[in-house]
Amino acid sequence: GNHMLVVNGDTGDVWAVRYTANMITLYDAGAGYAKTELAALTNPLMVALDGEGDPWVINRGSNMVSHYNISDAYTRTDYATGSAPTGVTVDLNGDVWVVNSGDDDVRHYDRSGGWSTTDYAIGNGANGIAIDSLNNVWVANTDDDDVSLLDAASAYARTDYAVGNDPRSVVIDSNDNVWVSNKLDSDVSRLEKASAYARTDFAVGSNPVGISVDENDNIISSNYNDNDVSLLNASDAYSRTDYATGTGPWNVGADMTGQRWFAKFGGAPPPPSVTLNISESLPANNSQFNTLLLNLNLTANASLTFDAKLFINGVLNQTAQYGSGTDVFVDFDLAFLNTTEETFTYYFSLNTTSDQKNTTVKTFHID
Repeated sequence: GNHMLVVNGDTGDVWAVRYTANMITLYDAGAGYAKTELAALTNPLMVALDGEGDPWVINRGSNMVSHYNISDAYTRTDYATGSAPTGVTVDLNGDVWVVNSGDDDVRHYDRSGGWSTTDYAIGNGANGIAIDSLNNVWVANTDDDDVSLLDAASAYARTDYAVGNDPRSVVIDSNDNVWVSNKLDSDVSRLEKASAYARTDFAVGSNPVGISVDENDNIISSNYNDNDVSLLNASDAYSRTDYATGTGPWNVGADMTGQRWFAKFGGAPPPPSVTLNISESLPANNSQFNTLLLNLNLTANASLTFDAKLFINGVLNQTAQYGSGTDVFVDFDLAFLNTTEETFTYYFSLNTTSDQKNTTVKTFHID
């Protein structure tokens, strides 16, 4: 369904998208979670796996969905979506479904029909998507505070069910109950299939965005404001226990061993337009100053608080944190320069993303 991160239940491999870097990342469980990075289109947002374990990735900035064929060296094939795709999932037939929030519809890609497409109208501000055991499609409509059911047995006829305020993600448990995270209510809604989808709400942490169900039907919500996740224990009337995570948890997945994997934004979601431009100068007599002077210029979102992380030949050397402002002077201690001539590669990242912003090879002379 609607995930920045998914775990392959058969292999334990983890797939994650990197929105600002235009990449997707595979963490190979069989190789100690060694990392492989693959190029994406603009702003990959969500990823789902098909029956072969191939990832399907929606690229919000490109209005495309990409298929990576793992049996063919991850060869990528791109297919057009509607406007502003926000969710992707794969149904029981291997067909792909994409949520187009800009069009208020979902697009069905028919595997047996050569990926021919059909669009189905849903609610406003469509977001998360999931498939139940009858191949029905469920979509969370953020602006309407409801979810849409597209009934596979009735040519995907639509029925809407009310949930909480600002629904974001939707998952299905083993009993075909539908669970929805309500971001602004700080709770999750259960629509119980056996009771004609009667609704019950369960409190979780603040601003739940992602939601997941594990192998025991426990429900796990990612609480963005609280930097934790809430586990609702299915065997104990969905009693709640919170567990701390890193900053800004967004999605959660579980692997074969029960380990939890989190996708997160390190603070406020990074605006795609932010760039980091760097100019540097060095005193003529470096033995006196021994400092690299860097002028960091944020060309967008001047209120962003960021870490300027200096990497020397790919290894983190030092970090300095700065707040709002468009022209910030950063002094990095260069005591590590201990020869008369030093050549090294440096680059920087913001604290909202690990993306490399600038890479430069420089030779410095120490007088």
